[in-house]
Amino acid sequence: MPAGSASGFYSANAYDSDAYGVGYAVCDSPVGPCRKAAENPILSSRGSAAGPGHMCLVTCHGRTWMLHHAWIADAIGSVVPGRPMWLDEVVWTDGRPEVHGPTVTMSP
Repeated sequence: MPAGSASGFYSANAYDSDAYGVGYAVCDSPVGPCRKAAENPILSSRGSAAGPGHMCLVTCHGRTWMLHHAWIADAIGSVVPGRPMWLDEVVWTDGRPEVHGPTVTMSP
């Protein structure tokens, strides 16, 4: 990320579809202007997880994690089990966030 800039994360598309996902924008200041990243979405449906989004970032022991909701792929829109919580690590490469998920295995 260029010096003096900030990033903002957002979820987009209909939350009850497999098109729902997470992207980010790089902003010149807290009030903009902002530019969506070319590599968006950085988190999207994959494997047994559909429509990941509604996320927050947490830092623990020097690592950044994205906590988010996602449907079980064959249960999109279902009340049971709903949208359980998922946890994926965020890796920063040249100031850009990368999420290699949704991860279906247990995180350390």
